[in-house]
Amino acid sequence: MELNRRDYGLAGLRIGYTAATESVEFRLDLPPDIQTDSLPGPPVGPSVPASALGLPASLPVGDMPDHRFALPPPLQAWIAAHDGFAWLSDHRGKGLWLNVRSDHPLLPMAPWERLFAEAGVVVPVLRLPGYLGRPAAPPKQPRVALWMTMPAAKTPYSPWSVVERILVALRQLPVPPVLHVFTDSSLADSIQDEVPDAIVHDPTDVPDAADGLGHPWLQWMERSMTGRSVHVLHLVGHGYLSADQPGFATAESPTINADPRWARFAWPNEIAGTMTRIGAFGAVVTAVPGNYSTGSLRLMASRLASHRGGPAVFDDMDVSDPERLSSAYRLLLAHPAAPPRDTRGMAVTAHPRRFGIDTLPSTTYEPTEGSFDQVAESGDESVPDWVAPVQAQVATWETRLSMAEETPRMQAFRNGLELTKQRLDAMLAESGTVGAEGGAATEEPT
Repeated sequence: MELNRRDYGLAGLRIGYTAATESVEFRLDLPPDIQTDSLPGPPVGPSVPASALGLPASLPVGDMPDHRFALPPPLQAWIAAHDGFAWLSDHRGKGLWLNVRSDHPLLPMAPWERLFAEAGVVVPVLRLPGYLGRPAAPPKQPRVALWMTMPAAKTPYSPWSVVERILVALRQLPVPPVLHVFTDSSLADSIQDEVPDAIVHDPTDVPDAADGLGHPWLQWMERSMTGRSVHVLHLVGHGYLSADQPGFATAESPTINADPRWARFAWPNEIAGTMTRIGAFGAVVTAVPGNYSTGSLRLMASRLASHRGGPAVFDDMDVSDPERLSSAYRLLLAHPAAPPRDTRGMAVTAHPRRFGIDTLPSTTYEPTEGSFDQVAESGDESVPDWVAPVQAQVATWETRLSMAEETPRMQAFRNGLELTKQRLDAMLAESGTVGAEGGAATEEPT
């Protein structure tokens, strides 16, 4: 996180936790061209007891509502007096980037965006990613998978208001995405009638229990997407907190929703695994109104960004609006793009390059672009499913080697990476994925 902040010249706020004193520390790090020692306010904020912020002494089970979080007066006074925050307010370019540490597992769960806005921070509040890989070019034909479930054990909501809100956001993209929908059997037909262009998958096509262990919803999604892929997985529903683990509440299966007492849950590692298998590099997590645990879904978005190594957006329907969601989707599928003007009700974790922010090159190394990169970014569903994760790893290596110093050892690594990319090009050519003119192989739509 800190490497991204430094190399892209971002204003960052580090939020960490010390277990020995059960306190939370804050430190403001300004871009290199701003001298923090010349500012009246100290770069290190007051040490605040975790309980004063609303963090629990022990890990809870079930719910931890957003309203319990608050910035205590000493921290508000530091923000008000520090010229660094005033500088941010006067230069609304890159926003304030949070480096939320994992010293306390629930720190990312707090609604920092709302808390800092209420304390007078008027720029977009964003979250630094924990990965270095630069984002690939926007897909030529975006594809989104919407996973919406309304378990009988949770407060019902209006599914059509949710779908309509998402459609408003998606239709503002330069290229409207192909929308895949995975939802309860009781909702599938009505959604298909209202959104005839969407691909609403058949809930009755659920794998039998004998097909293997695992979450029935995720098994259904993976089987339905065999031979196809999406770019973004969008979760809509209720959250749940089990100690430090955020859960996404689901019905028992796509065809069974009969338990009024207990929902079933999907956990970050399970969802991230499915995202990898269906090709999704990014996630959006929407908390419906009257949510059982809004903060859990905010934490879910943070964990998916970490597990998947890609962008993730949290969206609270009680606070956010379709325009903010549309801004978030542009960052995911039509970048570079500006962040939402108001980030209250959101938590956006994304690479600075998605916002059009460039870093000064520290070396003369310029990674070459071959057929492999073009195929990975083509958006063609016929591309082998191993290409996307390999391309992401190659991008990470390119970024690290671009930032490394000029030494014979680093140059040898760069040469080795370029040779590896040439071999990947050859593998695709031999498999028939790349045609004679270097383009991605295509197939007629079915």
